[in-house]
Amino acid sequence: MGLYFGGVSDTRSKYKKSVVNAISEYLQQSPNFKIPEGTTKFGDGCFSGWTSLQKMDIPNSVTSLGDNCFSSCSSLQSITIPNSVTQMGHGDDSGSYAPVGYIFNGCTSLQKITFEEPCQLTKIPHECFGGCTSLESIEIPESVTELGKYCFYNCSVLSDFKIPSTLNELPDGCFNGCSSITEIEIPENITSLGNYCFRYCSSLESIEIPNSVTSLGKYCLAGTSIPEIIIPNSVTYLGNYCFGDYSGSSFQRITFEEPCQLTTLECFSNCSSLTEITIPSSVTSLGNYCFRYCSSLPSIEIPETVTSLGSYCFGNCTSLTEIEIPSSVTKVGSNAFQNCYNLSTITINKPTDSIAGSPWGATNAAVVWNG
Repeated sequence: MGLYFGGVSDTRSKYKKSVVNAISEYLQQSPNFKIPEGTTKFGDGCFSGWTSLQKMDIPNSVTSLGDNCFSSCSSLQSITIPNSVTQMGHGDDSGSYAPVGYIFNGCTSLQKITFEEPCQLTKIPHECFGGCTSLESIEIPESVTELGKYCFYNCSVLSDFKIPSTLNELPDGCFNGCSSITEIEIPENITSLGNYCFRYCSSLESIEIPNSVTSLGKYCLAGTSIPEIIIPNSVTYLGNYCFGDYSGSSFQRITFEEPCQLTTLECFSNCSSLTEITIPSSVTSLGNYCFRYCSSLPSIEIPETVTSLGSYCFGNCTSLTEIEIPSSVTKVGSNAFQNCYNLSTITINKPTDSIAGSPWGATNAAVVWNG
């Protein structure tokens, strides 16, 4: 029977637990800790908070690393995961694997992680390397088919990273706050970029979305330094604030590949640098806040397919001077043009007052009915 290295939050008696705690506190002062051969598992929180630990050799007998296993080991500098390890994190109550994780979360001195090949891991759990602020590069094995949410959250110096071709999606927050990544290649088999996926990747200057991708989650590319992007016609969903947030956006040009499949757009809010965009003819609705705070947008053409403009749709588009609303539009939401101070003319190709609410917050604009 193999040995089990566990944490101290167990069901031992008060006396025994105090002894374990005392031993643990003593061991935590050692910068190097030798694990006995034959150990098979590291339990949840096993070495969590061992701030003096700098190095550990995990023996080849170990098959699993528990949640929070090395979290907040702030002096840990490097570690090798032996190919005997088949699981990081543990399963949920149903017995299926749930990527809970936080294995190395907060290991602020960790510079190098090596996965011994041939690796048997298929999943890297939730926030596994989150807050590893000294981690510059990492190579994820090709055996891995799933990354947990916020896997590399705030790995602020991570710059060298290759996404394995074995992945099908990039989960929520995967690279959120990885502010040193300048470019990244997305493999052809990736189908979705999750919410907050590349948010605050402030050095990211270019990205190519492959034709396999069908969805980009909310705030997915907000806070990057990407000036222009092509959205492939495979995409059927763009999340709210996909390209910008309250901190602004670097996007100047957004192009949709035709024939586009999108029918609703409500994703360009806070794209303060946006100067050029063509709304695809597939679109029937411009949702609430769709272009709000697109303060550099000088003009826009609304296609005849659009039937509704949401509330605050063009709010604070301070560079707009005129706009034409096609006859297909039957509804304009409240304050659709709020704070468009330079908007002088709204032309509507419909009979007078056939759409309620004019001038929809555009206090300086003349409404010209042209029906």
